[in-house]
Amino acid sequence: MKQFEKLLRGKEKNLQVISISINRYGLWKSILEKPTGTFFFLSADVDNWKHYNLRSSQDERLKNDIPLDNNEQLQKRLNVTFYPAYFVVDRSGVIIARPISAVDYIKDL
Repeated sequence: MKQFEKLLRGKEKNLQVISISINRYGLWKSILEKPTGTFFFLSADVDNWKHYNLRSSQDERLKNDIPLDNNEQLQKRLNVTFYPAYFVVDRSGVIIARPISAVDYIKDL
């Protein structure tokens, strides 16, 4: 992901990257608000790269059925066996590829 900023620039019309953390929001809140150190790359201002954190049913403001431990549920639904996991989704929301390396996939575009 540290290479994404450089790789994504100039591809704004053809590619949108969304990073989603499935850990508890409390663990990522400060990192997403003020990325430093290892996570400094998250502060990159790249129009076609957005970062999100999947909140759970324990957040009363969100009425969803995703439990605090999102990992197990999402692993089963999406057949994820390693992290980070990458998905290529078309404009209709259909998963069209699951590359091992997002960097290699983007370089090949």
